[in-house]
Formats: sequence, structure tokens, C-alpha cells
Amino acid sequence: MIKTQSTLTFRILFTFTLIFLLCSNSVIAQDKKSQIESLVQKYYDYGKFSGSILVSDNAKVIFKKGYGLANMERKANNFK
Repeated sequence: MIKTQSTLTFRILFTFTLIFLLCSNSVIAQDKKSQIESLVQKYYDYGKFSGSILVSDNAKVIFKKGYGLANMERKANNFK
């Protein structure tokens, strides 16, 4: 009975720890995303950047966006 209770306690603690780590990683990724977007948006607003940005962290895309024109001659937008 004691072994079963300690196993259950371990599983509960492990589950909560895993949920906490996954949620905190998501918050960190959102913070990075907002920082990147803010920085690139400033350059775009000042007319210093036109292009596409793709940023990945640990092989996971955290930011993907286009700014300005994809084709200046045709005036085709670079964003969706």
C-alpha cells in the first residue's frame, strides 16, 4: 500500500512539473516572438527593412512574417 501511494504521489508531482515546464517554455517563446516582432516592426516603420523573417528555436519555428513588398516592380505585398 505504501509503495502504491508513493508511486501515485510521484506521478502527480511529475505530471505537474511537466505541465509547468511546458507552460513556462511557451511563455518564453511568446516573449521572444514579441521582442522579435517589435524590433523588426521598428526597422520596417523607418523604411530600413523589407523582406521575410523566419526564426527558429530548437528546430521549432517561433516567428515567421513578411514585411514590405515581395516584388517592388509589381508592388506585390510580402505579407499574408
